[in-house]
Amino acid sequence: SYFQTSKNRPARLQQLVNNIDSVDFIVTDSEERALVLENQLIKEYRPHYNVQLKDGKQYPYIKITLSELWPKVEIVRQISKGKDRYFGPYTSVHAMYKTVNYILKIFKIRTCHLALTKNNSERACLDYQIGKCSAPCAGIDNHSDYLSRVNDLIHFLDGSNSIIISRLQTKMSEHA
Repeated sequence: SYFQTSKNRPARLQQLVNNIDSVDFIVTDSEERALVLENQLIKEYRPHYNVQLKDGKQYPYIKITLSELWPKVEIVRQISKGKDRYFGPYTSVHAMYKTVNYILKIFKIRTCHLALTKNNSERACLDYQIGKCSAPCAGIDNHSDYLSRVNDLIHFLDGSNSIIISRLQTKMSEHA
């Protein structure tokens, strides 16, 4: 649309068109991937004429803090190097929050920022009361069971659902 002749074009757009000497394009699989790629390229190259997406915001990620003794789920906008696992980026923040809400109900992984040790004796938080955490801070949860659920959560977010399904089928058989 920039290359069509127009008398009502703002001066900054006319200057942009006059400074273009070539055009490159990248084909993506979906509009969502195109938006993520556009955001990444703008952050990397910081084009002079682009006034949007220069605010430093990033798409959010779901972070599993594997660097901690009792890993937790966090929502972050920056990726740091280390043992922690990141899932995303999520272009729909609303959908990401719904996902986190569901995984907390199912896997009961903590979201608090307490520095937990092997044996904890804090008071159980509100998340435990509403069924979103297994209260490792209060010593209610077993460490190996907790880590097993963290691994299940990672498999779920990776899309490796067959591992979780087979484990659940085994548990169902044992309980039956």
